[in-house]
Amino acid sequence: MNAEQLAAVTPWSKKAIAHMVEKGVLVRGVHYFQPQGTRTQLIFKWAAIVAFIEGTADGAAEPAGGPDVEATAAALERLLVREPCWPPAAPLPHSGTGRAPRASDRAP
Repeated sequence: MNAEQLAAVTPWSKKAIAHMVEKGVLVRGVHYFQPQGTRTQLIFKWAAIVAFIEGTADGAAEPAGGPDVEATAAALERLLVREPCWPPAAPLPHSGTGRAPRASDRAP
């Protein structure tokens, strides 16, 4: 089916379909094909469009029970509690005067 036919059976206009193709929301080889090569008419795969609309496309839907909150919390905890990858910085020397050092402060 072409973009005009797709617009007739979905809530999208031809312009909205073109925008989704440009932005990569509809993926070439998954949602549409161009059997005649680039710069030719787009042919949309109805089963892929239905899966996209229903949210059953690969990676688009959450598991039946919803997101796995415990696994997500555990992964976040592992990220937050990681040891730093670098050694701690050495402390800066402190003269105790409360002002920036001057050349006259150096010993002769």
